[in-house]
Amino acid sequence: MNSFNLGIITSVFYKKFSFSIEPQYMYKRYLLHFNQPQNINWTVIEKGFRMPMYFSYKLTKNAKSFQLISGVTLSKTKTVDFQSPTVSFFYSGDDIYEGGIYYGRNIFNTILYHNNTYFMFLVGFKKPLNKWDFGLRFQAYLNSKKHPIDAKYFQVEWSLSRYLFNSKDVVNKHYLYVE
Repeated sequence: MNSFNLGIITSVFYKKFSFSIEPQYMYKRYLLHFNQPQNINWTVIEKGFRMPMYFSYKLTKNAKSFQLISGVTLSKTKTVDFQSPTVSFFYSGDDIYEGGIYYGRNIFNTILYHNNTYFMFLVGFKKPLNKWDFGLRFQAYLNSKKHPIDAKYFQVEWSLSRYLFNSKDVVNKHYLYVE
């Protein structure tokens, strides 16, 4: 699986605590391979909107200290699946679908995924370094009974954020015009 999220973070700070909202565009791609009834490659693409909302807590008073995070992620996605060409199609000129069987599109809808809005809880930590934030998050469904299959689904994600604008910088460096 490979994926990326692109968005913006808005945070409110109070002493060692903060609350952050991250509206994001999300894109994920899963590559599946089945051996039965024949070798089949399948691609699942998920794209849409997601918004992590979380509280963080600095472990020390130092501005560069580790922060623990906890919150929820709201996701609204659109998922499409389709049969992919076989590897031998690209290298040896075989049929685009091994055995010549085309199974169609979106056959895993309501089996592996659904296009409903869902919530996931998240826990993790982040570490500020200069104007960058490095984080590691664990996420899982809040209510797994709404998921189409009875399975435990979770994801571990690594995040990298860059501070572009901070209201403290504007006030402290007197960028605001004062008459």
